[in-house]
Amino acid sequence: MGYIRPTLLTWSQRYDHLREVTHDDVLAALDELTGSRRSNLLVSARSLFAFAKKTGKIFRNPTSGIRVGQHTYGLAQRWDQDDVDQAAEAATTPAAPAGPHARRRSRRPDRRHPRPSPGRRRPR
Repeated sequence: MGYIRPTLLTWSQRYDHLREVTHDDVLAALDELTGSRRSNLLVSARSLFAFAKKTGKIFRNPTSGIRVGQHTYGLAQRWDQDDVDQAAEAATTPAAPAGPHARRRSRRPDRRHPRPSPGRRRPR
């Protein structure tokens, strides 16, 4: 509800009921936004109008047929040769153990909590 609230407040200044909101109104609200804000608004509007249609408050869903669109990713940046060399060196250099917690554990069971022998029964 938080994503669509500003849009609903804008529509409430022009319309008295959700029935009056048109497909073009939804598109106009979406055109003002980009990225995740746009998709979040569309998902919220779809949910609101689907519920309103299901409960009989409106007769048609103005968000039907509107696609979210493809997510635009940032442009890949070129690496300088120094960056490539540094990454290649880091990938081929063996890393040292990260301290005492990186040691391998022994295969012996922990002596603090010995297992009961198979012949010994536990008290009931």
